[in-house]
Amino acid sequence: MRITVTAAAISMTIVGVSIADVVHASIKQPTNIPAQLLAPALEDLAKDRNFQIVYVSEEIGDRRTGGAVGEYTPEEALKQLLRGTGLTYKYLDEKTVTIVPPTSASAAPTPRQSRADKGGQKATDTFRVAQQTQAGPATDAPVAGRTEAQQQSARPPETLEEIIVTANKREESINKVGLTIKALSGAQLEQQHVASLEDLAGAVPGLTFTQTDSNTPVYTLRGIGFYDTTLGAYPSVSVYLDQAPLSFPMLTTQTLFDIERIEVLKGPQGTLFGNNATGGAINYIAAKPTQELKAGVSLDYARFDTFTTDGYISGPLTGHLLGRFAFKVESGDGWQQSVSRPGDTNGSPETFAARLLFDWRPTEALRIQTNINGWLDRTQPPAAQFVRFVPSFPTPNPLPLVPNTVNDPRAADWTPETRPEANNRLLQAAVRGDYNVTSSIVLTSQTSLVDYRQRQRPEGDGNVARRVDVIQNDGYIRSLNTELRLADNSDPVFRWTVGGNYSHDVSDERDATDQQDGTPNYTDVFAGIPFAGDSFSNRQVMKNYAGFADGSSTLGQFTLKAGVRYTQADRNTVNCQPGYTLGEPNGIHDFFELLVSPLGPLGPIFAGPRTFPNGTCLIFNKTYSELHEFQGELDQNNVSWRTGLDWNPTDTFLGYFNVAKGYKAGSFPALSGSTDVAYTPVTQESVLTYEGGIKTQLLDRRLSLNLAGFYSDYRDKQIKSKLVDPIFGPLNALVNIPKSTIKGVELETAGHPVTGLTLGGNVTYLDAKLVDANGIVSLGNVAGNWNGNPIPYTSKWNAGANVNYTFPLPWGDAEAFVGGEATYRSGTTSSIGNEPDLQLPGYTLIDAQAGVNLAQGRYRVMLWGKNIANKFYLTNVPQYSDGIQRFMGMPATYGITVSVKY
Repeated sequence: MRITVTAAAISMTIVGVSIADVVHASIKQPTNIPAQLLAPALEDLAKDRNFQIVYVSEEIGDRRTGGAVGEYTPEEALKQLLRGTGLTYKYLDEKTVTIVPPTSASAAPTPRQSRADKGGQKATDTFRVAQQTQAGPATDAPVAGRTEAQQQSARPPETLEEIIVTANKREESINKVGLTIKALSGAQLEQQHVASLEDLAGAVPGLTFTQTDSNTPVYTLRGIGFYDTTLGAYPSVSVYLDQAPLSFPMLTTQTLFDIERIEVLKGPQGTLFGNNATGGAINYIAAKPTQELKAGVSLDYARFDTFTTDGYISGPLTGHLLGRFAFKVESGDGWQQSVSRPGDTNGSPETFAARLLFDWRPTEALRIQTNINGWLDRTQPPAAQFVRFVPSFPTPNPLPLVPNTVNDPRAADWTPETRPEANNRLLQAAVRGDYNVTSSIVLTSQTSLVDYRQRQRPEGDGNVARRVDVIQNDGYIRSLNTELRLADNSDPVFRWTVGGNYSHDVSDERDATDQQDGTPNYTDVFAGIPFAGDSFSNRQVMKNYAGFADGSSTLGQFTLKAGVRYTQADRNTVNCQPGYTLGEPNGIHDFFELLVSPLGPLGPIFAGPRTFPNGTCLIFNKTYSELHEFQGELDQNNVSWRTGLDWNPTDTFLGYFNVAKGYKAGSFPALSGSTDVAYTPVTQESVLTYEGGIKTQLLDRRLSLNLAGFYSDYRDKQIKSKLVDPIFGPLNALVNIPKSTIKGVELETAGHPVTGLTLGGNVTYLDAKLVDANGIVSLGNVAGNWNGNPIPYTSKWNAGANVNYTFPLPWGDAEAFVGGEATYRSGTTSSIGNEPDLQLPGYTLIDAQAGVNLAQGRYRVMLWGKNIANKFYLTNVPQYSDGIQRFMGMPATYGITVSVKY
């Protein structure tokens, strides 16, 4: 077999080769190999230490390494480079190592064991590095001095795969980052059939997904979240795609396809990720273009006649340009059934998403990556069940609104004339350039543009009657974000990043409701004038300027970390409330003309015209002397910071302690208010978190244990409350709660006890309480002292367990697998008042998978089930005009997935 040796630039064969200079494995030397493609990293290691390793280029492919920075022996440095790559190594003889997949690794003796086997014969611990230029494993060739039996030694128990993450905007092993991170690889997402935002929340301890009445997703992480359905409201848990921000929750709904991994960073991330990451950050890492031609397709058929197809093709386009195209298409029938009309269904999915990536390397020093995304979502928004009639206004003869709650997740109701529908789409383009200013300093520029359009009609009141039907929920978002940073991430002693960021976001929202069967249309409160509905518009422009610096210094076993970020956040809003403009009559318009008439209660002080055309903004200024569109500004600044200390006494243990402070920008509400007071904004909130933890790998890396404890001082928490509008009565409002606290402990473990078996488990405890919440109105429209009540949407206990067993089949290179997951969440509440009607009970969900892999995973058939026990559970219980409604989680779903990879 002919082998080309790239490290030493000579030719040799595996048998009878010349040997490189002696390098004793027991000698540690400074190593400075930054994160990069694995192949050149191996070459750098070979040149630095003058040793050689055999590998197959097809197996190395475009795999990346987190690098090796520190003092290592040759073997330790090799292990460090291979972490998270899915590869390992084995000895061909006492002086030769080959890179192989874990399934090919054998229990070959170490160099010292080889010496012992040879009766104490002295041999030097050296390695050969070469690139095998033909397909097939490097172990195909016999090695001089070894019998066939010696080459076929038993396969050892598997070690846990180490994942490379970018939590510090540089590639590092997850076990070397002093931060609580949950990382899900693409293989895990596929194995557990994580296909939706709710699935993702179930796979991440401490993360909660909330379904809102306007179809807006809301994430709460470790008790920190912002429940607001306004299109232009920033979240508390920020979301990114390859570090490009998806700044608003509605932009994230169709991101989960063709993913390499997902990183969930817990705790304030304001230093590197900016405002609006007080709870943490979720970073989707898209699968990247490959150096070889690769393709795959997956066909999925599930309950409710749901068909899903996703696929990709990837490979070189020119000598310096790689490309990848991926897509996902889903369609099916409705999973919800009308309580009042048998046979009428809702919730049918209809989505199309695509992603196009380019990776261009015009020179050795310059790399430009482009990510173009687009999706169309016509999925019918979920309907609710009506829990209880709570009249907003007294009525002499109210229309009976009968609750329809049953513990059936499929049972719900909606108005057939205005049934739920959606037609939302997103276009995103992101460009990132990395230029090597020097061998260690990299200049990075990243710019992204997002254009989102929303046309939807969510029907969230749970009634066939028109109690409060949302008949229009339209809008758009235009988002620009650009960042420039300079970093040295390869220095073994001091690593640093400095940069600046600018973002410009515009949101425009137009809503209308039909309340023909609600109490506003029957009450005598408005001088007998019926309010059959209302509407409003809201336009917000947000500009954010930031500068940041972050660094870490390693001295021996200790690493000191620090970072700071200054942010100027400017926001302005224009709100208009014209009454009921999508129907007749416009009772609100007529009532306002009555109020300001010469004989009306506001006639003596009102200075404007007494009559006005339909469509006039019906918002009084603070003195009730004129009507106008509300215009407001909110300009605030802050300094986010973090500091911490890591202790890394061994290669398998990390202890850390961090203190971090982050901020979330303020926001204006979008609602139908009658006075300027209704549009009072919430100011920025802050979270100061103290956290300590350990990460350790035991039993030769077959068992991992991560433990973290934290305390968060939560100031000016933004929360949805109520205000009593002088004309419209109780309305949703945004308020700040002066002080809350969160105490928590997280434990996560994973293990490979025997070959093929993977076990995992996690437990999260959260004590999240309101400390200073006196006089604030709850969602139940009650003003009270809520000190000591739990923070909404925060379960005290979260627990999970997972198992997967893979075993060979007696024919060919086929293997079978079986696995499952169980997740438990204790009960929580949707209101700061913790009212009995607004409780979300605890629940346990069980998922399962089984299937076969053929031809080393090229073909795959999997049967899967989600919520296989068909557990009834709730995702939200909101209260607004005239009642309480509740949203249900998905019932049992199951299906079959067939996939092919080339």
